[in-house]
Amino acid sequence: MKIVDLSMPIHSLHSPTYPEQPRPIKATLATIDNDGYATNLWVLDEHTMTHVDVPAHFIKGGDSVDAIPLERFVGWGVVADLTDLPPKHIVSTDELKSRVVCSCTHGKPTVLLLRTGYDQYVGTQEWFNHPALGSDACEYVVEAGFKVLGTDAPSPDREPYTAHKVLLSAGVVLFENLTNLDLLIGREFLFVGAPLKLVGGTASPVRALAIIMP
Repeated sequence: MKIVDLSMPIHSLHSPTYPEQPRPIKATLATIDNDGYATNLWVLDEHTMTHVDVPAHFIKGGDSVDAIPLERFVGWGVVADLTDLPPKHIVSTDELKSRVVCSCTHGKPTVLLLRTGYDQYVGTQEWFNHPALGSDACEYVVEAGFKVLGTDAPSPDREPYTAHKVLLSAGVVLFENLTNLDLLIGREFLFVGAPLKLVGGTASPVRALAIIMP
């Protein structure tokens, strides 16, 4: 068994965010030298770096983070490799289906991860030129029975946020800013991305990981 870390680090004041979102802040509350123990205060947006979006993010009355069973955030996964697509490309159903590499023998895959390669551009303007899912591709994700969609880009879409609206309204949770998805191509893996139990949260930072089966 091998564990692959799919999460990006969170740095105080240096972690990239969407332009309208604040960067995380870390403040020292106590140190071992002065207090005998160490602790910090963190202030950060729910959508900082590797995180999961839930229905409450876009759907009025939708489930918040604390209301969703943990089973929704765990499942056998497959990867769709989109790295050959041009910047800002709108992904169709046929393009998505043709790029899904599945090798699951333990059970039906419920987690679909999009490898775009745009995690290498984090913090640059190029970061926002990632491919986006078209409305038909979003409908395919729902009809195929996936309960999780993840991407190594900052979002599976851009304005008017079709993927967020279609997928979250169907109960599909969205993981953004994943990394190391290249290590999962053609591999059988169990995806785990448990969020913090934030009451009323529209999202939560996560330590996402994949357990690769031998």
